[in-house]
Amino acid sequence: MTTRRWFLLGIVATLAACAPEAQPVTVITEPDPDPESVYTPGPIPWGNLTEEHKRRARQALTRLGEAVPDDETLQARWMVMSPAQQRFMIRRPPPPPPPPRRTAPARGRGAPQPPPRRAPPPSTTRAPRR
Repeated sequence: MTTRRWFLLGIVATLAACAPEAQPVTVITEPDPDPESVYTPGPIPWGNLTEEHKRRARQALTRLGEAVPDDETLQARWMVMSPAQQRFMIRRPPPPPPPPRRTAPARGRGAPQPPPRRAPPPSTTRAPRR
């Protein structure tokens, strides 16, 4: 090896030895105050549902346009659903979207701005020869 390579390898080794060790980043999050019940694979028996899940199932069927006048009808409809449909019906709704960010008001907001001007198209005629 040449002296230049030895020198560069020495610099790399020195930098590696002097580099501070990366500390693992610890992220502290609040535990979920209301953890969702997790069901085993397969159909979910009606008796295992919480009142909240029964309410969500009723609301979901109502949103789909199905009439659910009483609990017996809801339970009968529940029993004919596939396990994926059951889980979809009782899933926790997504959190609301964050509020829109407010930006500084634009000057002259009341009047619309004209569109930007475009350059005229290039001429297709040739210049006369001299």
